[in-house]
Amino acid sequence: KYITLLQQFDAVIELGNFSWAASILNQLKDKKAFEYLIRYAKLQDHLGNSEETLKAMEQALLKAEESKNDQLLLWAQSNLADMY
Repeated sequence: KYITLLQQFDAVIELGNFSWAASILNQLKDKKAFEYLIRYAKLQDHLGNSEETLKAMEQALLKAEESKNDQLLLWAQSNLADMY
């Protein structure tokens, strides 16, 4: 169910349905998980909340660094660079 929710969020946000995307995020329990943070940042970016976007992406970057997962690290770095 977790992966399905993440994929559903990814599709819904690309379609521009931000309220549905927010509803999906609210179903995720761990608000400090990398998967949540990176998607929350994307939603905030689409909503025009620059300060909240950067805060969430910086937290996602820290999570990626802690995980020592190069793919997550590159994902977080590239997204944060785009947002700056």
